[in-house]
Amino acid sequence: MIRSAHYPGKAYAELFASPIAGVGVRAFRQIPEGVDPFPICNPHMAAKERFCICSHAELQAMPDGVLDKVKSFFAALTTDDNWTPVRDEQGEMVYGVLASGMNNLNLSWYLNHSDEPNVAFKDAEEDGGYNSFVTRRLHATEPRPLSAAVSG
Repeated sequence: MIRSAHYPGKAYAELFASPIAGVGVRAFRQIPEGVDPFPICNPHMAAKERFCICSHAELQAMPDGVLDKVKSFFAALTTDDNWTPVRDEQGEMVYGVLASGMNNLNLSWYLNHSDEPNVAFKDAEEDGGYNSFVTRRLHATEPRPLSAAVSG
């Protein structure tokens, strides 16, 4: 069954020119606390987020500007300590990059980072699953930027 464009009452956020950095995400209506602000309509039809591994050297070989854009969305992969970068046989850092390309990024990829985030990361509920987000507090009805915690 295909549902309407958005689950009833579940559309909360939009992209906008961010005062924090470049493009950001903002709530255009009230979002309750403890809610995923980026629900996917008809998840059975959505593309699965799959990643491929690219070395820094592979990314540098791409057209001008691509490396900077990739690094602005995708961090280097890290070891179990979540800090030490994974390196390939040549000593280059490796990145997990969305296999379907940067034009397939959804709103959640545009969250800016903040020391006082209003959206928190939510760990995947199953092994091999993907992390998601949850609002940390009620968002008022006026449009306001959404932000996630600064990592590191």
